[in-house]
Amino acid sequence: MIKTITFPSNETVKILARQLLTTVEIKDPPVNLLLIAEYLNAEVYLSDELPDEVHGCVIPLKDGGFIILINVFTTENRRIFTLAHEIGHICLRHYRLVGKLRKIEINQSRLDEISKKIERLADVFASELLMPKHMVQRYYRDCGGNVTALAQVFTVSEEAIKIKLKELNLLVE
Repeated sequence: MIKTITFPSNETVKILARQLLTTVEIKDPPVNLLLIAEYLNAEVYLSDELPDEVHGCVIPLKDGGFIILINVFTTENRRIFTLAHEIGHICLRHYRLVGKLRKIEINQSRLDEISKKIERLADVFASELLMPKHMVQRYYRDCGGNVTALAQVFTVSEEAIKIKLKELNLLVE
């Protein structure tokens, strides 16, 4: 029997991120990711043992909790985005899929395709968690559209806030 792997849409992932913010009662930036990690029963550690190309990872524990490792050798903005990304993996339950994929035979190109999709969805989740649409729209007005000020308010890079503003049709280049 052939099984199909289905993924949520980007919009569904964004809704899940916003629902998490509501559940944890976060109404303003910057988003307290450590509070969210605690809510998800995840402990967060900076690690100096991850390979340079690995920004972070999630380790599921048998008790239902998680350990999130963040590469200490990355910038502060990268650490923040990575933590949000790893929280996305937890909320989207990617750790379950990865565990199942390890148990079945699957060709490498299909595995790479699935991996890219999983990583992209975690990025979408992270972006919406850190810069939810409703908050960005409100603070865009409050900051007069100043990209640098917005990046500081949301504790993200200017590049990240520009991508979000373009996505919301608030920045035209």
